[in-house]
Amino acid sequence: IQKKNPSKFFIPHGSDPGQMVLCKTDKTRYIKLSQSKNFLQIQEVEVYDETGKNVALSGPYSNNYDLTQGLCRKTTNEGYGVGTPGSIGHGNLTLEQCQDKCGSECSAYEIQSEGSTEGSAPGCYTYYDPVVTGNGDPDVMCRVKQRVEGTPVATMSSYFKGTNPFLAINGNTSDNQPWPNSACTQSNAGGWWELDLGKDVNVKKIIIYNRPREQNQNF
Repeated sequence: IQKKNPSKFFIPHGSDPGQMVLCKTDKTRYIKLSQSKNFLQIQEVEVYDETGKNVALSGPYSNNYDLTQGLCRKTTNEGYGVGTPGSIGHGNLTLEQCQDKCGSECSAYEIQSEGSTEGSAPGCYTYYDPVVTGNGDPDVMCRVKQRVEGTPVATMSSYFKGTNPFLAINGNTSDNQPWPNSACTQSNAGGWWELDLGKDVNVKKIIIYNRPREQNQNF
């Protein structure tokens, strides 16, 4: 049973692929993992309610959006990046056609040269990284979709290269995938990862997947 005092929490030895935790009936909204003296690396966190549903999966986006100027990018420790997973190009589409390509799991869509082409876009790109926004480049617009209220959002103290806190709630638990395949902090001094479930949940079980070790890895 999950103790209120974290120092009394027992992690079973040799648990694989992660740890399973039975919790008391108290409802919770926030789950935070931390690591010191090493990188914090998490492939996936699953949080199950009393119905057996994984309520940690990254939630859908609405059709409402915030209009931001520039290419859809995220701010990382190394400057602007394309985000993870990266962009998907759809060719020359109108604004309406590009919007149709960005479904409920799509976080943003980008229209290149929108001003000079009057809406007929020479480049339509969709994104799934939840933290991208316009980087200020002229004649490009990034429409950042708003998340449906009450759905999970993950944050992290720092990002290592192309990683993202979202990678730990994207539903991918495969042990055979290239890097970046996990949420990972930038510093080997450690850091934290936190999940906001979006609402109070009667959590019954938590499963944590460690980062898979692929062959010929660069990190």
